[in-house]
Amino acid sequence: MRWFYSRWARQQVIRLLAVFGVSGLAVAGFLYLQQPRAELSVLCSNNVESCLAVADEFEALTGTTVQIVRLPTSEALGRIRVTKNQPEFDVWLGGPAESYVEASQEGLLLPIGDLPSVRNLPESLRDHEGYWGGVYGGILSFCVNTDLIPPTDLPTSWDDLLDPRFEGQTLMSSPLLSGTAATMLWVQYSRLDGTEGMVSYMNSLEGNLKGYLDSGTAVARNVAQGNAAVGISFGPYCEAERADGGPVQVVYPKDGTGYEVGAVGALAGTDTPERAREFVDFALSSQGQAASGSQVPQSYTTSALTPNLIEELESLEVPIIGGGVAESAPEHSRLITVWATEVRRGTY
Repeated sequence: MRWFYSRWARQQVIRLLAVFGVSGLAVAGFLYLQQPRAELSVLCSNNVESCLAVADEFEALTGTTVQIVRLPTSEALGRIRVTKNQPEFDVWLGGPAESYVEASQEGLLLPIGDLPSVRNLPESLRDHEGYWGGVYGGILSFCVNTDLIPPTDLPTSWDDLLDPRFEGQTLMSSPLLSGTAATMLWVQYSRLDGTEGMVSYMNSLEGNLKGYLDSGTAVARNVAQGNAAVGISFGPYCEAERADGGPVQVVYPKDGTGYEVGAVGALAGTDTPERAREFVDFALSSQGQAASGSQVPQSYTTSALTPNLIEELESLEVPIIGGGVAESAPEHSRLITVWATEVRRGTY
């Protein structure tokens, strides 16, 4: 578990250092840990920079102090389950909406109600039972280094990634840590008519993989740096590397792709439910999504901002496979478990 500190917490550290000086850093750190906890504790399963940006904007707007804890989605859900009788967090921010469906079915989420910002979300990007809202999205793509692969040899389909010319030159993230990779499993499951086809494809792809990273952003970054020729990542992550001067190109596979909806929700058991809902409302708002997007390139979900995920899906020139969250949620955890046992066979 990794702790990160928002504007309020950083100010406390600065204040203590001003009193004790650098030589008193240990004393200042000890006294900081004795400080009252922030008024809101947020469990972050998105890129931490995005969570901190939202927290800082929320603090500036409301005066409510916020503490951020970063955990990958699967670990976050596990911790929420273990601590449900003594909750540690008020809000869960980021990570695939499919995990929020699981959490709501287990009674781990608090209904957020008819928040103003939810009304700007398309129906496919929010929970019909009112437990979560989609706070960002992304369309799955190939991120290709054009210095390493000439334009005439770009992979254009999923089967192209199995070509021997990409052996040891392909990167993806781990489904145990990354929503990008979980989306990848769902696409193969849908494209190849079930579990057997997905396992067969992922085992074949395994032979060409250089390795697994912890996020789709890390995959795009490594491809841009020339550490691999091809990466499986969300399109906006690759576009951001290109905007920074990286020799990369986004390719959407012609045989179809999928997309992720990252979510936010209030956690059951919070002792400050109204404040938690207020944070969720802000995170879903155009101001909150703009703050998040200023740090990490992800597609907006609110119709108040453009271009947003729905607009991008409508303009895409390749098929969308497998539908949305309602279709993928029932298989989400099972497919990750199948990948871990039948593809990786317990080695990570």
